This record gives sequence, C-alpha cells and structure tokens, in this order.
Amino acid sequence: MKGIYFLTVLTVCISSGFVLADNVIKGAKPDELPSPDQCGACHMNQGTYDELSQSSHQDLSCFDCHLPGVVQKSKYERQDNSFNRLGYHIEADKWHEASGNDVCLQCHESPMTGKTADKCWSCHMPITGVEELVFLKDKKQPPSEDNIREVKKLPHRSHLFRFHQPE
Repeated sequence: MKGIYFLTVLTVCISSGFVLADNVIKGAKPDELPSPDQCGACHMNQGTYDELSQSSHQDLSCFDCHLPGVVQKSKYERQDNSFNRLGYHIEADKWHEASGNDVCLQCHESPMTGKTADKCWSCHMPITGVEELVFLKDKKQPPSEDNIREVKKLPHRSHLFRFHQPE
C-alpha cells in the first residue's frame, strides 16, 4: 500500500514539474531589455508609458508583467508573439509565462481569489479605446514611415491600475 501511495505522489510531482517546466521560457536577462520609456518610443505607444509612469506601478518595467518578444521567439512563431502574453522573470535568463491572474498574484494578494472568475484587469485595467502598436523594421533606427514593419490596432487597456467597476 505504501508503494502505491509513493508512486502516486511521485507521478503527481513529476507531472506537475512537466507542466511548470512548459511555462518556463529561456531568453534575455532583464537588464538586457529596454526600459519602459524606450519601449514606448520604439512602439510609439507613449500613452501607455505615460499612464504607467503616473500609476502606483510606476517603478515596474514592461517586462515585470509582459513577456519580451525576444523570450517569446524561442516558443512562438513571429505572428503569435504578442504583448498580451503575460509573464515575469524568475531567474538568470528564465521567464515564467503566466496565465489568468498569476501575473498579478505574483505581487498581490487578492481578496477576490476564489470568489470570482473575472481577471484582475477587468476591473483594474479597463479598455479605454484603441491603440496602435508600431513594430519597426530596424529597432536601432528612429521611427519613420520607411522604418515601420507593421502597425497593429489593439484594444487599449488602462495602465493606471485604478479600480474601475465593470459596466
């Protein structure tokens, strides 16, 4: 009986390890990535940077919540790279791809955990319009008409992180 119990526990632990390992992506170290103001300059999304710099999260970088594109490249095709992919740095050159509220709960305790299926951002980051996210051909060159590879129109979520009652 003890042997079966041990094998069951071992199987669960190994399975959990594989699941967790699937969420770990190797990539650049955080100090090798641009600062939030540099992200805003290249992607020409100054509004998001301005909101972040006025919020209670003003000391965070974009990559404290979002997986950098250079990290996503090892797992996804270019067309599947997205700043909607959430995650955070865990050690050296390893990043954890978060799902659901995990990215928020890495720092915050939530009194709503288990009481709602809503995502934290449904109340704290409401959609406030449309944003154009610009991807440059050459990131070392300034944004210009000739240097734009792609422009994506995305719903803009407020980065002020205030409480907003859903409509």
